[in-house]
Amino acid sequence: MEYDSSGNKIDKSQDDWYVSAVQAFWDKIDADKAEVQSLKDSVDEHMDAVLENQAKANEIMKEIEDT
Repeated sequence: MEYDSSGNKIDKSQDDWYVSAVQAFWDKIDADKAEVQSLKDSVDEHMDAVLENQAKANEIMKEIEDT
């Protein structure tokens, strides 16, 4: 990692520069995990809507068959 979590370039002349690099790495991982979870939640919501609409369509088809 060339930049810390704040977006500032890491000064590698300091002894503990790797601490900032590792922290930036884990912050990026956490942000990516949060984004993936958000996308999964969105997919789950859409899947629920699809299943709901499918159930409604089945009810309508049943009513059509009965008449």
